[in-house]
Amino acid sequence: MRITSNVMVNVFKPNRLYVSVLDKKYNFDISVGLLPKFGEKSYLNFEPVEVYIKEKIDKDCEYAIYMSSERHVHDVTEQQKLMNNVILLEELFSGQLRGLIYRERATMDPLTGLYNRWKFNSIFDEYMQNSKTSGEEFSVFLCDVDSFKKINDTYGHLKGDEVLRVLAKILEENIESAGIVARYGGEEFVGILKGDKDKCVTLCENVRRIIEDKSAELLGFKVTMSFGISSCREKETKSKILGLADQRLYKAKEIGKNRVCYD
Repeated sequence: MRITSNVMVNVFKPNRLYVSVLDKKYNFDISVGLLPKFGEKSYLNFEPVEVYIKEKIDKDCEYAIYMSSERHVHDVTEQQKLMNNVILLEELFSGQLRGLIYRERATMDPLTGLYNRWKFNSIFDEYMQNSKTSGEEFSVFLCDVDSFKKINDTYGHLKGDEVLRVLAKILEENIESAGIVARYGGEEFVGILKGDKDKCVTLCENVRRIIEDKSAELLGFKVTMSFGISSCREKETKSKILGLADQRLYKAKEIGKNRVCYD
């Protein structure tokens, strides 16, 4: 985006700047600055210079750019040059934004809006490297929906999808400040949390209780989840850390479900 930023600052020299991006597909909404007026159509004024660009990347993503300055452009040649710069800015911004949005979407699970397994593995590698250099501890959890096949068989696959979306939202809302959570596949989720295993146990136990207490209200029937937890202090490789969490998730299922297993 550096080229686009240079065009905005050096060519237009705005004293007021607003940029927003909205991607409805993954609930991404960010804006910088204040927009003094709203409109559905792009426009360009010359006296003083005022630019408003509102365009769509695709049916789910749109952006807006507003810039104004105290300059007055009277000369027809200069006006044409300004128009060409607006077109250039639009092409640069939309092209670069499209690349960023599509790359980000490729890391997301389309059903839940969480990171997918590929992105999780990439983040896991970063945690491993950081732990090796800094000695900082982190914990991993695996969890899945108890008796999910029965939910699908009883209520149908559309309701099963709704269950996954609701639980993903609960997981994300309660975990995002401490780490990340992703959909690992099927009805299984995975997460990484900064800190020791005790912290992870406390957080996962809290999420488990929330799901147990609120699922009937949110979905019309009770849903529970089981969790398995491991720490980077217990195993030395990525696969072994995950494998230990998976073993403990299996144990949680074996001894009754709807519980957090950490040893």
